[in-house]
Amino acid sequence: MRYVRPLSEESYAPLGPNGFEASIVNQLETVMTLAARTAPGGCGPGLHYHAVDQFYVILEGEATVQLGASEHVVPAVSLVFVPAGVAHRSWNHTGAPEQHIELFFPSVPAGRPLLTLVDDPGEAPGSDVEPFIAQIGDEGFEANMRPTGFSVQPLADRERGVTSVLINAAQVNEGGAGPAMHIHTFDQLYFVLEGELQLEVAGQRLVAPRHSLVVLPAGVPHTQWNDGPGREVHLAVLTPYPESGKPLTVEVSFGLANAPAS
Repeated sequence: MRYVRPLSEESYAPLGPNGFEASIVNQLETVMTLAARTAPGGCGPGLHYHAVDQFYVILEGEATVQLGASEHVVPAVSLVFVPAGVAHRSWNHTGAPEQHIELFFPSVPAGRPLLTLVDDPGEAPGSDVEPFIAQIGDEGFEANMRPTGFSVQPLADRERGVTSVLINAAQVNEGGAGPAMHIHTFDQLYFVLEGELQLEVAGQRLVAPRHSLVVLPAGVPHTQWNDGPGREVHLAVLTPYPESGKPLTVEVSFGLANAPAS
């Protein structure tokens, strides 16, 4: 299993003549991840909707995203929630490249169309759940910092109407660490937005650089820490949504003898 997957030139393939490139970089039953980028003045697919929930994560540059009939300028680093059935599209209105990842919950099975094009937002089935845009803020990390130098702030959860996935932003200070070696009963992805993250996954010592995807299927033991320099920030994606009343982590004894304590 390849647990750490840095984005590279091989992560992108041209899709049509409009300066939009994308390809699937990971697919589990619970989530599919695309890497995408848009050239200056370019655009993605025309107005369309999906049968599953979708998130954009703007990594570099700035994008204009149409959600229903409304247009929004979305800066890096931001999360955009597009509920199943909501018509949307995106384009790069700037003179600099734009880069993002797209997450679909659950994964779209092979042989089924990923999207359905429409001419007008009213032609899409729509959703009772409102789309939203969330930005990561330093204040949220400061308010929730733990003694181990690890902090989490929620971006997408049931309070915002999301039921397919729980998405948090996490910060690990230099010299800090996340929870001790543990497993989950759900799949988990990390996406490193800033800095570099050190991990032990199923007995392997790994490093996840900026703009890399970490894939942690259910039941795989793991822990993470930050050797520096500087802080590390990543998205933590938990899918399907964890059951209420049950612990998110189950601590286990597994791994290298010299792994850092949390």
